[in-house]
Amino acid sequence: MIEKPKQEKFIRIIQSAGIELCDELMSGRIINVYLTDDDMTWNLNLEFDNILPLNIILDLKEKLSHFIRHNYRVNKVIFKFKYLNIILNDKLIKDYYEYIINENKEADRAINVLTFYTNEFMNDYINVYVGTQNDCGIADDVISKVKTIMMNEFGFNFKIESHVSPFEVDTVADKAREMNLKQAQADAK
Repeated sequence: MIEKPKQEKFIRIIQSAGIELCDELMSGRIINVYLTDDDMTWNLNLEFDNILPLNIILDLKEKLSHFIRHNYRVNKVIFKFKYLNIILNDKLIKDYYEYIINENKEADRAINVLTFYTNEFMNDYINVYVGTQNDCGIADDVISKVKTIMMNEFGFNFKIESHVSPFEVDTVADKAREMNLKQAQADAK
């Protein structure tokens, strides 16, 4: 049960920030706010009935962060999310998964390796199909990073598993073939 005063405060602040109210946001409430004086950071803990679609949570984070930084002279806003119901579907997990990969592939090039594999999005989990057991180990290391980012940035997680598939390419052997082909082309010139 959502406490009305906390929900009303949340609605007032998101309206002040210029965020369009939608059904998903109506269940939100502010659990608490921690301010660190040394670096003027707000840690804003929010709770919702259900996981928000990616576009809504990104809009919320961007506009609310901008509003708080400019109106309260805060340097940084850190969001922590909590959900009463973790109800997942394949579109939801695909959107978040692909967002995490795209947003982090420059800073952590290992995360980009997940784009080379076939991903199967199920209702509440993802299967990542790889060519070899070695690739499985590589994928598992990267999957662990993705799950950590998911939990830290969005407050929930879902199951992601890697599986060896005979229909996938051995990425190490494929890379070696590619390098050999490039060398052969260079030698032919």
